[in-house]
Amino acid sequence: MQQLDFQSHSLMQDMKKIGPNLKDIRLKLNKNWIPVWLKKPTDFRPTTKMPNFRLNDQQIRAISAYIWQSSFTDPLPKQKAGNAEHGKELFETRGCMACHSMGEGSEVEGGVFAANLSRVGEKANYDYLVRWVHNARQRTRPYCPLEKKDIGPEDYAKKGLPYVFDLEHSTCPNDGHELQVQNMTVMPSLRLSEEDAQDVASYLVTKRDKDPSSYTDASYMDDPQLKKEGEKWVRHFGCAGCHEISGFENEGRIGTDLTVEGSKPIERLDFALFTETALRGGEPITDKEDLARLPEGPSKDPWFDHKGFFEHKMAEPNISTRVRKTTSRKKKTPHAEPAPDETADSVADDFPARQRRDFPPPSYQYKPGDARKDIQEGWWVVKKYNCMGCHQFVPSQDTILMGLPQYKDIQEQLPPKC
Repeated sequence: MQQLDFQSHSLMQDMKKIGPNLKDIRLKLNKNWIPVWLKKPTDFRPTTKMPNFRLNDQQIRAISAYIWQSSFTDPLPKQKAGNAEHGKELFETRGCMACHSMGEGSEVEGGVFAANLSRVGEKANYDYLVRWVHNARQRTRPYCPLEKKDIGPEDYAKKGLPYVFDLEHSTCPNDGHELQVQNMTVMPSLRLSEEDAQDVASYLVTKRDKDPSSYTDASYMDDPQLKKEGEKWVRHFGCAGCHEISGFENEGRIGTDLTVEGSKPIERLDFALFTETALRGGEPITDKEDLARLPEGPSKDPWFDHKGFFEHKMAEPNISTRVRKTTSRKKKTPHAEPAPDETADSVADDFPARQRRDFPPPSYQYKPGDARKDIQEGWWVVKKYNCMGCHQFVPSQDTILMGLPQYKDIQEQLPPKC
C-alpha cells in the first residue's frame, strides 16, 4: 500500500482530459456565454475540438444550469488591472503562440496545439484568467479519489490543519491517501510574476468581437429544476468523458471502443437501411444541410467495405439512425468539424488498417528493453507537451515560432535547439 501511494503521487500529476475542468466554470466564464457555446461551438471557435451535439434549446438550458450550479463558488482574489501593451509583448515573446493562435481565417498566426484566443475576452473572467496565466495547474480545491469528492477548507478544519495543498502537501486530511492537487492541463509554468500575469490577462481580455455584456441574459441557469434535468442530459451525452464535472467523477466514456473496430466482420457494421445502396453504389444522404457537411466530391462508387463505412460515418455520424423512428441515438451522436488539413476520406483511409486486432503483429512491434525505451517514452513526452512548437529537435524541422513575423529578422532570439 505504501508503494502504491508513492506511485500515485506521480500518477496524479499526469492525468489529462481532452476538455477543460468544468468545476471552475462559475469562476472563469461569462455566464451568458455558456448557452451560446453549447448551441454550436464551431460558430464561436471554428478550430475547437468540441463537436456539435445538435442540442435543442431545452437541452442547452438544462445542461447549462447543471454545470453552472454544480461548479465551485469559492471566492477568487481580486486582481488589479495590468498593462495590456506589455502583456501583448509578453504573449508574443514567451512562447505562448507556439501552442495558441490569434486571428481568424487567413489572418491566423500561431500554433494549433491549443485554443485560438482571438475571442477569449468575450467569455473569460479576468480574475480567473490572471490565476490561470500565473499558474495554470492551480486547482480551486483538491480532489480525493478515495472519497470521490473535492476537499474543502471544512475538511482541513476538522483535523485542525491549515488549508494548504500543493505537491508538498498532497495528503488527504480525511483518509491520508494521495490527493489530486493540480489541474489536469499540459500548459507549462511560464515563470511569470503576478504583475506580468496581470499584464497578459489584461491583453487577452481585449481580444473580442463584441462586448461580453451583449450576450442574452441566461438567469434561468439558477433554476434548481433545470439542474435536475440537466444532470440527465450531461450523463446522456457523455460530457464527463472529456470534462471534469462535479458528480460525474466516475463516469466512463459512452462511445464504442474502437481499438479493434477494423477487425469487425463487414456484416457487423451498421449500414442500417443503406446496405443495398452501399453494395450498388450511390450517396444515401439527401438532405441538403447534411450533404453540405460531406467531404468534397463524395464517391458514388460501391462503399460496402470498412473504408466506405467509416468515411460515411465520419461525414455524418448519425447515418445509421436518422432514418429510424427512434431519435435518442441520433441526438446522442455529435458531429465533429474536421481540421483544415483533414477530411473524412483521409481519416477513413488509415483508420481500418490501424484499428485491427492483428495489426501490427507482435513480432513487428518495437519494444526495446534498454535505453532506447527511454528514448521512445521521451518522444511521447515531447509530443504530449508540444515541445517542438518552440524547440527544434530535428535538423530541418520548423517550429511554430520560426514562422512568426516577430522572429523573422531575429532568429538568434528563438528558443535553443535541442
